[in-house]
Amino acid sequence: MSIQNCEHENNNTVNCGNESNNSTSNKFFSSVERILKARLLAIEAQIAFSSNELKGAVQYISEALELDCKNPIYYINRAFYHERLNEFEHALKDTETALKLDESQEHSDHSLYLKAKALIGLEQFDQAEKCLLKIRSSSNKPKIPFLDKDLLILRLKRLVAASYTIPLARLYASKYPNTIEAFTAIEQNCNFLIEKKLNESDPKLHLMLIQQQQQHDNRYKICTWLEDQQVQSLFENEAKHFVAINNTDYEDDEIYFSDEEERDVWYSHPDKWQKPKDILKIVPRRFDDTKE
Repeated sequence: MSIQNCEHENNNTVNCGNESNNSTSNKFFSSVERILKARLLAIEAQIAFSSNELKGAVQYISEALELDCKNPIYYINRAFYHERLNEFEHALKDTETALKLDESQEHSDHSLYLKAKALIGLEQFDQAEKCLLKIRSSSNKPKIPFLDKDLLILRLKRLVAASYTIPLARLYASKYPNTIEAFTAIEQNCNFLIEKKLNESDPKLHLMLIQQQQQHDNRYKICTWLEDQQVQSLFENEAKHFVAINNTDYEDDEIYFSDEEERDVWYSHPDKWQKPKDILKIVPRRFDDTKE
């Protein structure tokens, strides 16, 4: 995202009301001087980030905000640095400020995305999912190419956090568009399988039930009219065509919020988000649901 300026009067001084003791002299700069100096500080922040000096990046961008406190891009950048430092509460606060200042909503998708990551860091998964869904439902075409993948992984993380097995969580996370529907379907299907005295944790059986529900145009009504023998036969037939999601379980650290290497290629640093990127013409790698 290239550094951009907020609109200010050219000949007036601007008081952001947020100066530190070290920046007392800055309040007498003209608005143009303040904006230019803020831009230089933002560039210094980017250089510090490139050198993996995240604390320094936060300091530089904070000084830029003392000079140009109405620029939502600087808040987005600082939220990015805070999130990388696992300072999720600070990141959340900055994204909310950026959303308030961004009246044109030109950068709202990036603000919401970083807000979602901060909320995930705070384990507020429900609110994080709402942020990502809001981006997807935006009238503007989303700029975040991994959005659907991130939503899938977030659903998976929430289901695993609720103590469901990873194969089962993967199945329902991929079959339902939001976590509430996934939770509802799992609960109803598990009750049905328990009633039939079958293995309620077997993903193959759950897949069959999901398909049966969808065929009858009502995913929340279980096919209780099937006789036990018919149910067992359907389960066996489905199992022949369904490859088990996992034969072995996953470690917790293998459930991730998208792939950081892929994300760095697509997003890079926030200061570069608005620059033309030929890589966006490349089709992203498909999400592989199997363990490599």
